[in-house]
Amino acid sequence: MASAFAASVASQVAEAGGETLTHRLLETAQLVSNTADTMQVNRETAIALSRRIGELLVVVTTEFDLPSSTDEDSKWLQIRDEFEVVLREALQLLQDQQRLSYLSQLVYKDRNARAISDVTQHVTAMMDMFKLSAATELHRAASRAVVTAQERASVPLLENTARVTPSCARLPPCPQLYFGRTRETEAILNAISSNESSHIAILGAPGIGKTSIAIGSRERSSAKYRVEPFVQGA
Repeated sequence: MASAFAASVASQVAEAGGETLTHRLLETAQLVSNTADTMQVNRETAIALSRRIGELLVVVTTEFDLPSSTDEDSKWLQIRDEFEVVLREALQLLQDQQRLSYLSQLVYKDRNARAISDVTQHVTAMMDMFKLSAATELHRAASRAVVTAQERASVPLLENTARVTPSCARLPPCPQLYFGRTRETEAILNAISSNESSHIAILGAPGIGKTSIAIGSRERSSAKYRVEPFVQGA
């Protein structure tokens, strides 16, 4: 049954939290469920009340297992106290009706059913109050998130200080005093002129003529139309 499942969930939360009041609520709700199951008259109405109490019990016990602010704690404590009062009233009502003789229960069936329905409506109203309070808290949290996002978006972005490699509009002219690098130049030309595509990287310490070799090789007629744009080395 739904009431038994609700009581089981609430029991697990109560064991985790270790709250004395939560255990009292659980015990009272279990008594309401047992009493409703043994009712001879208006049993369906009593079980409907027990189910609503079980649903609200899960919400109440779960809420106190979640972290919240001091103001929220005081608000939920007040609601939980009110729920305990309603829970005891429901138990007292069902027990009083159960103590009546079977004939008296039949005679006052409609009146007792209205009394049970009134308590059910009270529990439903408390459930609606929980939903409204939860929706309000959700709206506040969403509003705070929006404000935080807007504040972060209003902060100017840091300028990109990354070094951008300048593009060469045209290939630099061949060095006028370029000589003595025949073997290296031929090796580069053979690599870029082969059928397989090649990527050439000339490595070495600064000042040894890496850029001169690259420009000299690029200026050769056999390489002018076969290589990608020239990128000057550092």
